[in-house]
Amino acid sequence: MNDVYECFYLNASEGIISTDADFVISSLNPAAIRILHLNQEEEVIGRSIRQTIQIHSVESNVLEIFHLLQQSGNWEGQVSYHLPDGSIMLLSGKFYNLKRKEEVHGYNFHFSIISDPKIIGESLLRQQEQYNTFLGTLAEGMIVHTHTDIILCNPAVERILGITVEQLMGRAPIDPQWRCIHEDGSPFPFDTHPSAITLQSGKSLRGVVMGIYKADGSLSWISINSEPVFEQGGSIPTAVVVSFSDITELKIAERAIKDTEQRWHLALEGSGIGVWDWKPQVPEIYMSPQHRQLLGLDSHETHSDFSFWSDLIHPDDKQSVYEALEKHMAGQTQNYRTEHRIRKRDGSYRWVLNRGSVVERDASGQAIRMVGTTTDISERKRIEKAEKKTSQRFVAIFNSMYQFIGLLEPNGALIETNQAALVFVGATAEETKGKPFWQAPWFAYSPELQKEVREDVQKAARGEFVRREIEISGKDDQRMIIDFSLKPVWDDKGNVILLIPEGRDITGLKQTEQLLQEANEKLARRAEALAVSNAELERFAYVASHDLQEPLRTVNMFLELLERKYSDRLDENGRRYITTVKRAADRMKNLIQDLLQYARLGNINTEVRSINCNTLVSSVIEAFQKTILEKGAEVVVHDLPMIKGEDSMMFALFQNLIGNGLKYNASEKPVVEVGCHEETSNWVFFVKDNGIGIEEAYFEKIFVIFQRLHKKDEFSGTGIGLAICKRIVERHRGKIWLKSSSEGTTFYFTISKKLKTLVSH
Repeated sequence: MNDVYECFYLNASEGIISTDADFVISSLNPAAIRILHLNQEEEVIGRSIRQTIQIHSVESNVLEIFHLLQQSGNWEGQVSYHLPDGSIMLLSGKFYNLKRKEEVHGYNFHFSIISDPKIIGESLLRQQEQYNTFLGTLAEGMIVHTHTDIILCNPAVERILGITVEQLMGRAPIDPQWRCIHEDGSPFPFDTHPSAITLQSGKSLRGVVMGIYKADGSLSWISINSEPVFEQGGSIPTAVVVSFSDITELKIAERAIKDTEQRWHLALEGSGIGVWDWKPQVPEIYMSPQHRQLLGLDSHETHSDFSFWSDLIHPDDKQSVYEALEKHMAGQTQNYRTEHRIRKRDGSYRWVLNRGSVVERDASGQAIRMVGTTTDISERKRIEKAEKKTSQRFVAIFNSMYQFIGLLEPNGALIETNQAALVFVGATAEETKGKPFWQAPWFAYSPELQKEVREDVQKAARGEFVRREIEISGKDDQRMIIDFSLKPVWDDKGNVILLIPEGRDITGLKQTEQLLQEANEKLARRAEALAVSNAELERFAYVASHDLQEPLRTVNMFLELLERKYSDRLDENGRRYITTVKRAADRMKNLIQDLLQYARLGNINTEVRSINCNTLVSSVIEAFQKTILEKGAEVVVHDLPMIKGEDSMMFALFQNLIGNGLKYNASEKPVVEVGCHEETSNWVFFVKDNGIGIEEAYFEKIFVIFQRLHKKDEFSGTGIGLAICKRIVERHRGKIWLKSSSEGTTFYFTISKKLKTLVSH
């Protein structure tokens, strides 16, 4: 059965097109391709039939056909189809839906060519009747003529041109009786008529304005369009369709407007107000002479590009101008009004007042014409700016004052109050303005204080200066002690015209006085304790430098005697014991000396002086010559600055850092590098080595006194060296830190460039 249907589908003489439920073409047979003059099947598959197959009906429009098809399930009638070459074919159409279980899943469209002359004639007759009805209802005049004759015209021609259709039909289009003129009144020869140009060139013309004299001598103005008509396949027009509309009333109105504009320009000429007329969609901008003069433009200059005018607006004013213009053009405001600065030809800026309105919009509501004025308001702005600047200065000073201040009438009524006073009580200016000063919220907690303040106002109104300490109340019952005063202001005649109340917060001062007294008492006690502590520290230093070292010297002396006189009697263990004790005594001596140096750093109050770091570091290197030679080491010193500091401390600082770089170094050739760079307020020094490095976990620990990272038999030392370095740097208002890896360690430290005295510890 399917084979039979496919055979019928492929060999049918009528065209068959199948679509889905949304009218999207899914298939069509060879007859449909042949009848509709389609190139190939793939050209339309997957596209909507409503948009792809351009059919028209004499009885119904295309949309109605598809609507009826969806409602009733079928439609049958005659349709016309426009072939690709421009010719029209009359078809018989039968359309119906395809259902499956009462649900439409597609549509079939069947076409066959109508060749019966009678049917074609009836169809053309109906179309002609519709066409004549259409021509009769047109408000525009329409004439169709060849090179020699007028062959068609509609009734509107008679109304517009004042000549009957019968008089026009068969009349030559080139006729001396036609009296036509241009807008400027000059003759309008027929060879320049739009229809003549279209017949010669084959080009359409639009909106040509022509004046034509009627038989009664009256003048009418028309706007003409011309469209060429070609034979099938031809390239030279055989006829032309001319349509035209009567614009006589429009031209009369334009003339009246022009006369009004002339009078208007004369009235504005001496006012200094510039006039502009802007058509944004064209674009076109008209400027009056006064407008040009305001901008410093020449009389012949024309600028229709909106960007030219946009560039004249001061950058700070552009956003507000754009916003106001966009709102008005969108119909959100009744008028457009802005005050902004605009650049003249010489580069100077002038303040202008721009006012305008959209006077014409298109069908979609878009502005197509806007007119307005521009007024120079530079002088007014200058005066306003001066007044505003004075006012702003007063308000800024008034509100920026920390103390409370206000202005009173002589009778005590509040005129102004600054922000500090208002914030303290949590009030607004409106809540206090006009009230009697003594009834203001600062004094509300105490009727007795209100009475005193009222008396103070009366004294000041008589010219007396009032000043005393009072306690006022703020929000959340906050209390404050103020130094309160009332100052009278006199006019030229000696009359008090103003009172200035002022309140300065002295609560903190009162509290500070109490705290200062307590602090002085504590300081006296601390100074006494410090004196005792310093005395004890001095005694410790003496003991450390003398008494503690004396037993060590005795131990060392007797060890040397023992070794010198009895070493040959001692066995190997005895000699080792003597060596061990001597080393312990030496470590004890070094520890006492380092501890003494560390303690002394806190008590040195020497004035700082200039230090040549190059010379100082050279002295340090000289002290390490033996070690440098023994290890085959190298110390590289870059150019170092002159600094302010204490030279013995700086010597100890470099001695410890360079010594560590040489000591904790197991490389074949130890290298220590010393350098410095300058920052805004500090000198930044570095001491870099290629030694064993330090693990990051110990970066802070190594600056703590007595902290060692290695055993005594690995590296000698007391664990105080870097603690001494840290204390020296801090006394010079600096800081010390390091970076380290397996390839070596770099110590950084800063020394203040503005150092005048050492920081005490």
